[in-house]
Amino acid sequence: MSRPRYPTARFVADPEVQRRLLAELRDSLPVEDLVTWVVEQRPEATFDQTLALLKEIYAAGFRIVAADTTPRTYRVGGRDMRACPQRVEA
Repeated sequence: MSRPRYPTARFVADPEVQRRLLAELRDSLPVEDLVTWVVEQRPEATFDQTLALLKEIYAAGFRIVAADTTPRTYRVGGRDMRACPQRVEA
């Protein structure tokens, strides 16, 4: 069986951690690079935890737009992740 090309957010973030992070994001708007912001806010998070937090941010209804079309490499939970930067607007 082959591994999926893209990781999935199997980890479910603690509800209190999610609530605090969403409140911090609202207070920080606009955010120029969402992945960088999440990693800076939760540097101790594993790769799966970071993906779960990003999933919650996307589901929360923030206005998220492309900041650039050139992918960047992010260091997330000890692993490299390639993605195009996304801006969260106020």
